[in-house]
Amino acid sequence: MPKLFKAIALFALTLGLFLCASFEDLLAADKVAEAKKLVETLTQGKKPKDRADAAVELGKIGEVNYKHTEAAIPALTEALDDKEPTVRAASAVALGKIGPDDKKALVTKLRAMLKDDAEESVKIAAVQGLGYLGKDADDAVKDLRETRKALSQTKGTFAKSIDAAIRTIQPPKPKK
Repeated sequence: MPKLFKAIALFALTLGLFLCASFEDLLAADKVAEAKKLVETLTQGKKPKDRADAAVELGKIGEVNYKHTEAAIPALTEALDDKEPTVRAASAVALGKIGPDDKKALVTKLRAMLKDDAEESVKIAAVQGLGYLGKDADDAVKDLRETRKALSQTKGTFAKSIDAAIRTIQPPKPKK
């Protein structure tokens, strides 16, 4: 009887592990398929809100697992030049969360958006994207500090976003 119980327990354990592994594969495939649909909405959607929402969702998925949204990076990068500020802003934050392989190119683009975009919401999103990149955005700190210094409001959302990004990119050294 104990041998039979051990055999049943071993079978149940093996089956459970197999089902867990299969479920994880199914979940990953589901997220990749979801990302593919979101890319379609981002690139072909008629409404700016739908395109921006797609970028936001891609950022959420990619923040959890880069591989699920790796194929979305070119579409998100292209969306940084969308005519609608909400789409540009959402794409900047999404790419920061995902952290594409070519972080240097993204930092360069986000720095340009910080300096040149006419919309403050896009500038804030560029700052947030840089913050999500952390130490990989170290080259942007000078621009962030210059922008912060030039702000007339010292406590607004833009200023707070810059301060937070700088702290994330270059964390303060612990006090001894």
